[in-house]
Amino acid sequence: MNAVLDRVMEHAELLESDGPVSEGLGRVSDEVAAVLRESGVIRMLQPRDFGGFESHPTDFLRTAYEIGQRNGAAGWVTGVVGVHPHELAQGDPRMQREI
Repeated sequence: MNAVLDRVMEHAELLESDGPVSEGLGRVSDEVAAVLRESGVIRMLQPRDFGGFESHPTDFLRTAYEIGQRNGAAGWVTGVVGVHPHELAQGDPRMQREI
């Protein structure tokens, strides 16, 4: 495992039990959003120069998979939002600094 996945797995029970809540809300609950934010999963593919972890994509995908196994909505958010830093990192450094 990786450090971010370890932090996420500390909240596995919440992720599992919160699935129906997120489905009912049509979004992830505030508690699950906090887990995603505070665990660092959204910053896994973000370059270190911009405050991210610059993790290997395989580590990110494994983490997103494990989240999705426990809470489909949280896995979807992780996969969609978590890849944005990687997409931005492919652009011109000037653009990255502006964002």
